[in-house]
Amino acid sequence: MASLRRLYIYGAALAALEAWLWSLVSLTTKALRGALWARPEDLAGALAAFIIGLPVFVFHWRWAQRDAAAREEERHAAVRAGALYLALALAWGPAFHAAAALLARGLEGLLPLPQWTTLFPGLSWQRAVAVLVLHSLVGGYFAFVLREDTRTGLTDAQAIARRWYRYLWLSYGVVWLWLGVHDFLSVFAPPDDLFAPLVLNKFVAQGVVFAAGGLLIVVGWGVRWWRESLSGPRDRQSAVIAGFLVAWTLAGLAVAVAAVGVAVQRALSVLLGDAYRLYPPARTALVAGVPSLALWLAAQRGLARFASAWEAPRRASLYRLMLSTIALAGLFVLSGGVVSLLSYLSGVWFATLQDHVRLAAGFTWAVFGLALWALPWRALQAEAEADETARRTLLRRAYLYFVLFVALMAAMGFATGATFEVLRALLGAPFHGRGFVFALGMTLWAAAVLVYHARLLWEDRRADAARSEARVRAFRVLALSATPDAPWLEALQVEGEGPTVVARTVADAPPTEETFGAVVLGEDAWLALSPAWQRWLAAFEGERIMLPREDDRWLWLHGPHARRTAPKLLHDLALGKRPTPGRPSGVWLILAYLGIFSLISWALGIALPFVLGLLFAGGMR
Repeated sequence: MASLRRLYIYGAALAALEAWLWSLVSLTTKALRGALWARPEDLAGALAAFIIGLPVFVFHWRWAQRDAAAREEERHAAVRAGALYLALALAWGPAFHAAAALLARGLEGLLPLPQWTTLFPGLSWQRAVAVLVLHSLVGGYFAFVLREDTRTGLTDAQAIARRWYRYLWLSYGVVWLWLGVHDFLSVFAPPDDLFAPLVLNKFVAQGVVFAAGGLLIVVGWGVRWWRESLSGPRDRQSAVIAGFLVAWTLAGLAVAVAAVGVAVQRALSVLLGDAYRLYPPARTALVAGVPSLALWLAAQRGLARFASAWEAPRRASLYRLMLSTIALAGLFVLSGGVVSLLSYLSGVWFATLQDHVRLAAGFTWAVFGLALWALPWRALQAEAEADETARRTLLRRAYLYFVLFVALMAAMGFATGATFEVLRALLGAPFHGRGFVFALGMTLWAAAVLVYHARLLWEDRRADAARSEARVRAFRVLALSATPDAPWLEALQVEGEGPTVVARTVADAPPTEETFGAVVLGEDAWLALSPAWQRWLAAFEGERIMLPREDDRWLWLHGPHARRTAPKLLHDLALGKRPTPGRPSGVWLILAYLGIFSLISWALGIALPFVLGLLFAGGMR
């Protein structure tokens, strides 16, 4: 209930804050333009939002501040920490854009730009000034509040919220820096292949704005944040920071591969005789591939340095996640290349038109996809063959089952399409050979993917079964009875199966050098335990299993609720009832019966109409 109250308070406060703050921005912009009274509707709308939003914000924010001052739990709550960092983002984000817009307005005055080019067209200098000043004031206030909350140190919730805030900002700065490098490289390779001064000025202006904004975030703040993350014990173990580094690494690799792949595909199309220009894809590989490659290398290096402080198993899991993601993406890219190649081949066999674009695309993406899949998957397979823990990870099983499911669905779909073409031709319709060949080829491809991954899964399961069997056989159990011919001993000693059972009687001396994983006692042995056996059992660290006689009168109470169960058990015995502890209560039995009845009713609801329909159809013949 407290979390819901906090969500309401801070949600209402932030919504009201945005309403009156942006209305104040609108009023300030009109005042700077000298058109405050231009239209009564505009002034009335801004004033209405300000008059309504401000008291709502003040009421809820004072409520939140009063609770935070009265109780430390409220001041350190996760909802409050998230709300404060969200308020900072809502304040500093528009202020950052406003500052970039003012820089853009200045560059527009210095550099002649094309008439159709306007940087940040929605922010005039008047609105940019209003946004920058007002949001900076609000951001400064919330920064002061947050500093007061964290004066004595960061709680776990505040530390997590701060990580998300910092690295979302840093991600935004990386995007701006990427765009800045992209525009600077576009100065040397404009998209229209014309080195016109106005076009060059456009890329220069955009590059300056984006690079300045990205450097401000990445260098001005990000470097300090990164150093704190490397030196802080809690930050160094954070999965949030590692997640951002993984996302940057994968994003840089994906964009770089896509940019280079487009260029290679177009070059192959030209070599095959198509009239395409090589410049546009080459430009894309330069202006998009170079910054993406730099991002990939920097993020990969940062991830290796950040994860170097982790324990080896956790670090290995992180890299398995990255390699599995790349392998899965490569498999889908490879499948896309196979689709294009089969489409081209089926068109060549059954049509006169030869689409070289599909051939070039299929060959390019098949090669790129094969490399993206084979290289990481080979590393994963080598690790799985060498390390039993790696083979039994949930990530590997999830990968294999996901690929199995997708491949099975694809094989079923394309096999259905191929069968449809055959049946359609047998029933007298024209045979579509191109569609049949394409569907048959895709069925074979999906079946090959299915068989390969199913074989890997079967080998993993076989290795697990062998390992489990070896562990079971190595497990030693001590069976303690009163006499050597106790009837329950035969049930434990199964030849060729189960753990190794060593039988002892209470007349024997307790073992001193032998080790056991569990001990099984019969009721007769438990009642006849000698002091030596009692001391041995008290010091035994394995599992202790008690086997009472089937016709005995013992009622065993166990578990964390045994003390609370005892009074009710005695009450039931006084009334002549003999309950069995551990058996489901009557309420759960009723719910179970209702669930079974509902399932049977659902099945009958599906089956009966089908059966009645068949009977009715048979009667109508």
